[in-house]
Amino acid sequence: KLALVLSSQATMDKNVVFKYVFFGYILFYAVLTNQFWNPSVDSPFTKNSWQRLLEWYMWKVSPSAALLCIINLICGCKYIFPMIVDKYIIAAKYVDVLREKRIKLVSGHFFKFLCFLYISYLGVTATRDEAWMSKEFLFSNSPHSGCTTVHWLMWDVKQYGHEALPLAVQQYFEFVTAYHLHVITWHLMFALFPMAYNWWEMLLHHGLTISLISFCYLTNHTAIGVLVTMLHDLTDISAYAIKLSVNTSNIVLTQSLYAMLLLSWLYYRVYVFGAAVIYPIYVEEYELRVTRKLGFNELSVYCMLLSSLLVLHCFWISLFIKMGLAYATKGVVHDSQETKRSEYSDDDESDTNDHSD
Repeated sequence: KLALVLSSQATMDKNVVFKYVFFGYILFYAVLTNQFWNPSVDSPFTKNSWQRLLEWYMWKVSPSAALLCIINLICGCKYIFPMIVDKYIIAAKYVDVLREKRIKLVSGHFFKFLCFLYISYLGVTATRDEAWMSKEFLFSNSPHSGCTTVHWLMWDVKQYGHEALPLAVQQYFEFVTAYHLHVITWHLMFALFPMAYNWWEMLLHHGLTISLISFCYLTNHTAIGVLVTMLHDLTDISAYAIKLSVNTSNIVLTQSLYAMLLLSWLYYRVYVFGAAVIYPIYVEEYELRVTRKLGFNELSVYCMLLSSLLVLHCFWISLFIKMGLAYATKGVVHDSQETKRSEYSDDDESDTNDHSD
């Protein structure tokens, strides 16, 4: 009982921390972006107005986001996906109330897994032949590294600004923005009552993502946003694949996907994100702020937003490693990132002994 009380207290403390971090981030972001409300004479970048950003969200993004919400509500929650996961994914050992709980959760995972497959397909086909897609992304046909391509994307707005990008790249960026708008809308509407286990943590992540995408559009650096969203989309495929596989009886599949998950996140979300995206931006930011003495600038905001995401990545990777060690030593793994045991069982003890997430 003491262990359960301490565990509950730790969970509460973690949620409280993410709650205050979220509100602090919103205030911080508002202060940072306030000076970029109108184009500055001293700014080396060509900016879009907030009015254009709102129009872009209204006409290009919101329709797809609304469609995703409808598909998720009809297919993901009620009809098609629950039948698929019940018949083909969830193992027969899960029965009665426990099975119903798993069907509800896994149907959402299945919807997101399909979304990231489609989004990644759009992104890869749209960008693999672009010279600015750095070779660190592996699927790219470009011979250039991120340190070179990010420099192009930062300064040559006429060639790499939002309107100058190929239509397929613009459509990919609009659809991935629509997906994240749908996710944060869904999170606010359906995960609040009752409040999900990691509600504030995921709201922070969704808020970071939407604010970064918006800032990319405002500063006319959509291609930078494409690089960031691509490395997230590719790695989210394995993340949701393993959320599906742990509900099956296939141990080999789960172990293989776990290895793929860990390797892909370490490579894309730490190495590529840090070395091929964030580091070149830090170099350009230092050039503006120190060498050219322009002070705090747009790239300073990018450095802060992207570095915050990198910290979240490292935090989640530590959770993956923790779950892997628990599985190796105890033969059971619990997804502390997303759920608590009571969501899968009315008896925490039996869930710990018999079930995995």
